[in-house]
Amino acid sequence: MKDFNTKDTFTDDFSSYGIENWQNYLLNLRDNYIHLDSSSISWGCCCLQLSLTTACPIWRGYLSNVDRRWNILSQTTDDRTKEEIENNVLHSSRYSSVSCYLSQTSQIYNDIKINIDHEVYQTLINNDCPEGVDRHFAHLFLRDPLYVTDEQVYPTGDDPSATYAFELQITYFENAAFTVFLSLLTRAILSYKIDLRMSISLVNQNMERAQIRSTIQQSKFHFPTTIFH
Repeated sequence: MKDFNTKDTFTDDFSSYGIENWQNYLLNLRDNYIHLDSSSISWGCCCLQLSLTTACPIWRGYLSNVDRRWNILSQTTDDRTKEEIENNVLHSSRYSSVSCYLSQTSQIYNDIKINIDHEVYQTLINNDCPEGVDRHFAHLFLRDPLYVTDEQVYPTGDDPSATYAFELQITYFENAAFTVFLSLLTRAILSYKIDLRMSISLVNQNMERAQIRSTIQQSKFHFPTTIFH
């Protein structure tokens, strides 16, 4: 869906990147796509990507038909090799929905098989690592090491926009409203001992449905039928 100000066909412009990089981008150019080449484009803007706080439709200065950043963040950090993908060694990108629950009482909800580094797993078992946590770390160490940067990122000072752990809203009032609501919600969950756990496969389905445009009005999400125990 395009508004009347959007060109048809839309072609992304890489000319500001410099002639050498620009020519490289043209090799993979696709019409009607906004092209991203860095994971910082995604994770630099918000921490939690939820249907309720949907507010991230702009990419590299272009207004897109995407409401939230989670799947795009996942794609920009997908460093799996061709073999890992084809042989189903790693089911998901480095940034994706959680692979398993950690607590021992939640193991029954882990209905998705995850591959692990068996050497790491045995080392953790030999050192009395708790059940569940051992498989989690053995799964993480199946991936290549994380990248490191040669510069440190410093705090932005007194800028309040750097302190929100969800997608920024248009106004400070909306940010404050969500902050207060989330605080009340967490207190209610703890006070009433509400149990919202469900199978990991259903959690993943919810995460996928949350990426759909206007999903808060148009989609349904899995939810436990029994939340009090």
